[in-house]
Amino acid sequence: MSGGQVTTASAGDIIRGEFSEGDAITFRAYVTDEDGVPLTPSDFTAGQASLYVYQNSGATPTTAVYSQLLLGPSNSLIFTPVRTTGWLRGGAGYNFEYELSDGSFQPSGGITYRFEFQLARTSSHVRIAYELLCRGGYGL
Repeated sequence: MSGGQVTTASAGDIIRGEFSEGDAITFRAYVTDEDGVPLTPSDFTAGQASLYVYQNSGATPTTAVYSQLLLGPSNSLIFTPVRTTGWLRGGAGYNFEYELSDGSFQPSGGITYRFEFQLARTSSHVRIAYELLCRGGYGL
């Protein structure tokens, strides 16, 4: 990740890290099938992709505090070949990228958010999840 991203590390299916309040967030991931083979645009449909944001420490952590239909179909967010500039995970690059920068999501410093992308695949959906701490303007 880049932009407002401070650190990243992976743990299972969730990418963890931090971002600064007010900065754009660039999400990147290495998306594979169950056999570890990187997915390509042809593995996805032209169906709509969605982003859901949850506040982990909120009163209702399973209710999205923000949601958005993403511009472009699911297959436009996955690309090939795998890119290696700016982010590596386990020696591999990334084949998914999305920047949240339009100002419609207004996070608060000191809160951990869960971002979930849902991409339509030919016979299912792919979920890409992040848990990110929002750092406030004063280091919160």
